Amino acid sequence: MPLHKNLTGTELHEPKGADSATSGTFYKANGAGSGSWSALTGTDVALADAGTYFTTDNVEAALQQEGLIRSTYGGMYITANTTSETATGSAYDTWTTGWVQGTASNITVNTGSGYLLVPATGVYLLNTSISFYQDAGSAAVWLFAAAQNGTQITKTVCSHTTSGTDTQTINLTGLLSLTANDQVSLVYNRTSGTPDPIINYCNFVLNRIT
Repeated sequence: MPLHKNLTGTELHEPKGADSATSGTFYKANGAGSGSWSALTGTDVALADAGTYFTTDNVEAALQQEGLIRSTYGGMYITANTTSETATGSAYDTWTTGWVQGTASNITVNTGSGYLLVPATGVYLLNTSISFYQDAGSAAVWLFAAAQNGTQITKTVCSHTTSGTDTQTINLTGLLSLTANDQVSLVYNRTSGTPDPIINYCNFVLNRIT
């Protein structure tokens, strides 16, 4: 008689209990030499992966987290503004004039105070385009940046030198590591000269990416 492990083809048989097992169930060993037939559950499948949102076996929670990230974005914009703001010339000032709420999902837009409030900790992509001019023709050096809770984010700072009242353009972009309830705003600083700025057009947008 051949050994059981050497059986092939028609000599093989279904696992014990298959004749009465419910369709869609699997045999699960109990580690004590026996087992039973049952449907698979989340606890039967190892899904945890530290490099993804599957940090536990909770598939639903992982998919919800992925969906939340994909639907977290927001922005505000300025169009045809002609009102200047006073540049202190000694520190960064937050631009608050003329903001209009843009498209947003899960990010809170505060147009009165000029900031976007993020709902969760993560990495966000900043995209900002600025069109501005001065209220006087004297030369000036301007710094523009995004700010986190009122403090300029160094890696987003851009500088622009002006010598008249012609319209200038500047773009800010970067990956920002933010914490839940952080406020992100547009700030500016005049490091030389005496004019005040007028931002006539601007688009200020955040998208969560992780």
